[in-house]
Amino acid sequence: MGVQYVGLKPGEDVLSIRRRVVDSLVAHGVRAQLRTGSLLTGALFVAFDFFPGAKPATVDWSHNPPDLPTIPGELQAIEASVTEILKKVNQMPLQQIGNNLNKTLSELNLTLVSARGTLDQVNGTLHYADGTLSNATQIIGPNSAQLQQVDSTLQEVSRAARSLRVLADYLERHPSALLRGKKEESK
Repeated sequence: MGVQYVGLKPGEDVLSIRRRVVDSLVAHGVRAQLRTGSLLTGALFVAFDFFPGAKPATVDWSHNPPDLPTIPGELQAIEASVTEILKKVNQMPLQQIGNNLNKTLSELNLTLVSARGTLDQVNGTLHYADGTLSNATQIIGPNSAQLQQVDSTLQEVSRAARSLRVLADYLERHPSALLRGKKEESK
């Protein structure tokens, strides 16, 4: 591991000291992890780092080189996330969603066609109402001929009503005038 030991006592085994150092590091959370060195080339490297929350582990010294405990790398975590997402996507009823969407769009299209027909009818009704209001404006406008005729007719009805009142008053005073007629007044 490129470590130099200072103050070694004669007869101490460097190999056993290295094992104790590595065992101590592993006990405190050092783990090997595969990491991406370059996204462009896809190069990977093994990194040793402290992971305080790592599960307890030991080094298997029975192999040469020894088996060091590992922790999943970033790439594996990404793969696991992508796999989980793909499982969820595969469980989605995409065919049914597509069919429902097509049905809904068809119904919406029919509704829009119906609404367009209704709007055309409303447009025609508004056009007819506009013509009616225009005619009404011409009829009841301040200078319209119909209004002048109505005014003239009302004046004649008023004069006729006055004449009837005068006649009624006269007949009240002279009821026999209905049978004999009106007496001529002397001049």
